[in-house]
Amino acid sequence: VEAIEEIIGYGASLDALHISDPCPDGRGAIQAMREALRDGGIRADEIDYVSAHGTGTIKNDPMETTAITEVLGREKAMNTPVSSLKSAMGHLIGASGPVEIAGVLGAVKEGVIPATLNLKIADPECYLDYVPNKPRSLKVRTFLKNSFGLGGQNASVVIRCNE
Repeated sequence: VEAIEEIIGYGASLDALHISDPCPDGRGAIQAMREALRDGGIRADEIDYVSAHGTGTIKNDPMETTAITEVLGREKAMNTPVSSLKSAMGHLIGASGPVEIAGVLGAVKEGVIPATLNLKIADPECYLDYVPNKPRSLKVRTFLKNSFGLGGQNASVVIRCNE
């Protein structure tokens, strides 16, 4: 049986700036995302959607915005939808990544991407298309999933959804 989806790239890093705060310049997140793209053998312009770590915090979200912009390039980043399932289910700590991947896969199989719920006024430092408040129809072939942890742990995967 042919796989419907597959992880095609993985990247990880450890920036270890602080026990709970991410590195503001996003260097660890940037490294993880770039490694995932390189491991998957794909270019940034092939990413249709980004499933953000997206904790909704004043330190994490601007850092992740900066990192996504650096990795995808400003024009591509500004035109790529980004959302976080944490807005719907909260932070599941170590289970967040796998649960969010399952949720995104379910959504993209239905031809939609999940919304970032309760996003009424975006922080000016979070300037990307965060798919506010309702799901959006979109055919997704390849997406990037970010998961960042305490102590500066960063992981990103690239997932391809086959037709």
